[in-house]
Amino acid sequence: MGQETSKQLSAVTRGVSSLARTSVSSLTMTQRERHSVWLDNRLARLLKIRAQNKQGRVKTLNQVLLKFGQLNEGFQACHKIFDGIDSQGRGQLSMQDVQEAAAAADLGLDTETIVKFFDSADLEGTHQLDFREFVLVITAIYIFRDAESLPHNVDPVIINTFEIILDAFMYFDPFGEGFIRKDGMMAAMSETGSPSAKQSQGRPRQSTLNATISKRFAELDWGNSGEISFKEFLYGLEGWVLEEYEDEPVDLF
Repeated sequence: MGQETSKQLSAVTRGVSSLARTSVSSLTMTQRERHSVWLDNRLARLLKIRAQNKQGRVKTLNQVLLKFGQLNEGFQACHKIFDGIDSQGRGQLSMQDVQEAAAAADLGLDTETIVKFFDSADLEGTHQLDFREFVLVITAIYIFRDAESLPHNVDPVIINTFEIILDAFMYFDPFGEGFIRKDGMMAAMSETGSPSAKQSQGRPRQSTLNATISKRFAELDWGNSGEISFKEFLYGLEGWVLEEYEDEPVDLF
């Protein structure tokens, strides 16, 4: 009888341990998702305010594409910061790495906010940030803090990169909603045109443009929500720029 009881207790213990591991995993994932939603919503509000108070400098798609060289230069400058933090050359940053770097830079961010930024940018749930995810964090910090409140030793090339990113986002969000909808992207690009679509005329031209927009929109709208968050937009933009300068040039639009 005692042996049977022992077996039952052992089975219960294994079950509880398994449930505990599952609960911890679910809690971690839920926290990351919750922080991601928090950042998306905060950025959307700040971008709406920016759209109300400041007109974007980019008026046409060609102007966006012509800024890719400056964006690439800025991303390379960001990579130097990333490499400086990644002292072991792992190509990944831990939460501790980011917290120590934020403290050293005197950004004035509390631990809770840094954790939220980190979780939101950790797109793969690896508890590490690669370079593109790191750029999401520092761009979000820029939007939260604005240029005037950043440390004075920030490279002007990086500041200019942040502004180009914001201008590009505002171009694709012509209604100033803080996120990009397909109809907004259609409105912006239909008005100013697309280099590839301009090769045709009339209805075929519009059909080509619509197909191109739909393709690019789907690439950025990971969750098929019908809207693109700033985070999704920036991650996609980074990929386009890096692809343009590391591989053979591609016809994006």
